[in-house]
Amino acid sequence: MVTIAKCCCPQPGEPIVGYVSRNRGVTIHLASCLTFLRIPDIAHRTVEVKWDMEKNEAEGPGKNGN
Repeated sequence: MVTIAKCCCPQPGEPIVGYVSRNRGVTIHLASCLTFLRIPDIAHRTVEVKWDMEKNEAEGPGKNGN
C-alpha cells in the first residue's frame, strides 16, 4: 500500500522519498519535506521510491517484483 503525504502533497515528477509507516504501508513525501525529516528513526524506515510516469503515481518496494 502506498499513501501520498498530505503535509507536502508531492506531485508526479517532483523529487520524492518514502518511509514505512506503522499503519499505512509506505508514505510518499517530497524529498525536502520538513515533516518527513522529523520522523523518528527515519534512517531505518526510509525506502527507495520513484514515480511511475506512465501512471502518474508513486511506486515503492514490492511492486512489480521489486
